[in-house]
Amino acid sequence: MVLRIPQRKEIGYSLLSPTLIRPEQMSKFDRELQKLILEKAIDAHPDATDAKQFHELLMTRFDSDEEKKVRANIIYLVEHKIITIDYNQHSNYNNLSSYQLINSIRATEKGIDFMLDDGGLSAILNVTTIKFHHDAIQQIADLIELTVQDPEDKQRFLTQLKQLPYETIKHVSLELVNKGLAQIPNVAQWLGKFLD
Repeated sequence: MVLRIPQRKEIGYSLLSPTLIRPEQMSKFDRELQKLILEKAIDAHPDATDAKQFHELLMTRFDSDEEKKVRANIIYLVEHKIITIDYNQHSNYNNLSSYQLINSIRATEKGIDFMLDDGGLSAILNVTTIKFHHDAIQQIADLIELTVQDPEDKQRFLTQLKQLPYETIKHVSLELVNKGLAQIPNVAQWLGKFLD
């Protein structure tokens, strides 16, 4: 008896579980269809979609046996909170037909932000502005000038200071304030752990 082990291309593997996934299972998820659904929902926003918006799309692109594909993609977008189903008569959208689903799709803020591709209002509203004054960097540079004796080390530290990311400069400044200069016996050695 010969045991044939399928190749990875033939079946496909889920990265999340050892379960095999057949290509026909994944073919029902259609990014183009998902984009069209989301675009229709955004066009209707703030209202829910109605079936008329999808009539041409569904008539020209899908035959009746592909209803499961349409449903799968709508539900997939709901699960990712890109759209919601605004259909009050049913609490479980899994029991709705494709027609009922497309007659009640509403774009969420997450879906709109996704299509705008700019991070949306969440990105704008959640920005915290911290102005780190040039003085803080200059004070660290002055500390290097005063405490580092070796000219090569001094130049290396000053060059590296200019290239440090904001978070590191912030950390160094806070450490200097918290520990106080008197508590740091060898400033050059201490700064070296941040600058090297």
